[in-house]
Amino acid sequence: MIATLTLALSLNSCQQAKVEHPAVLGDYATEEERAILEPIIASLKPEDRQNVVYIRRDGKVYSNRKDLRQLNVYHVRAPGTAVDISGQRVHIPTFQDRPASGVTAQATGILCKASDGPFHRVNTKTGTSSTPYNYLSASITLPPPADISIKTFADPKQNEATYAYLGGWGDAQDSAVDAGFVYSPVTQTWTQFILVQGSGLYVTTKPGETVPPRLYAGVIPTEFYVPQNDKVALAATASFTNGVTGRRTLVTDAATWKLNGVGNVLKYNVSMTQPAGKNFANGSYALGYEFKDLQLGGPLPARLWNSSDTLLYTNDADGNPIAAKGACDYPNDSTKILVNPISASNQRVSIKLHP
Repeated sequence: MIATLTLALSLNSCQQAKVEHPAVLGDYATEEERAILEPIIASLKPEDRQNVVYIRRDGKVYSNRKDLRQLNVYHVRAPGTAVDISGQRVHIPTFQDRPASGVTAQATGILCKASDGPFHRVNTKTGTSSTPYNYLSASITLPPPADISIKTFADPKQNEATYAYLGGWGDAQDSAVDAGFVYSPVTQTWTQFILVQGSGLYVTTKPGETVPPRLYAGVIPTEFYVPQNDKVALAATASFTNGVTGRRTLVTDAATWKLNGVGNVLKYNVSMTQPAGKNFANGSYALGYEFKDLQLGGPLPARLWNSSDTLLYTNDADGNPIAAKGACDYPNDSTKILVNPISASNQRVSIKLHP
């Protein structure tokens, strides 16, 4: 199983017209880049068009901003692992299976599945013609360094990482997308990413690098959506390490994701990867994630996520039957995965791996 993860930051117009705003046209390197990007940019929301990175399925990076092209390309060769051209390895989230039906918990089999570290996940049912899903937004609170303690090792390949992201599945197995933010204990800042199952690419900045600029903790307005069939976009507004506050958008190929929202499943996650081996009592923690004003659309206009959108799980991550629950928690231990569900559209989450 191979995958793509692409960094960026940051609905839907199906127009293929040229983007006329001079600030949007940007500094294309070639006419080929302009020809490839302009139809994609035209399909984005107007506010998402000024700082765009497109990662094509073959790994080619296109952007209307020169400094955003300087990304490192990795190839996902095994679940949870990606390597670059020099052989450097990085650890990434492991994909979860797509709900087989998503309409009822009983029809889906075991959805909540163990991973390579702790996580909390909530996802929608499968989009239908009456309730389609092609858009998910939230104000995501990323905790500051004082609220994060994750294990680092002499070998950085073993370092833990913590993530907050949106995403989901298209209308097929092996169509998972993770799209959001990963924390670097080296710089004590965050990086945006998109990880797309099946494309085989992982594109991001390496730990410690600052080009493209990273972002600071805080409340990050974030949108994940399908701008056209077989493509997904991640847009977010944040304060960056170069002193700029603004919006960036990443677009990449994602087969079977539908603009009409039918067959798509959306989700939001908090997780921690542990490449040195699972240890739910090692003292690591990431406290105070929040997903506020979660909104769904299919297509727009969006509306608040409500309880009828949420898929109920009937097993824990080890396959044991449980009372129906609107989240997959691993471990299924409320003292380690701490959740404060204010409402279906507002949730606070912490991971606390106390001894």
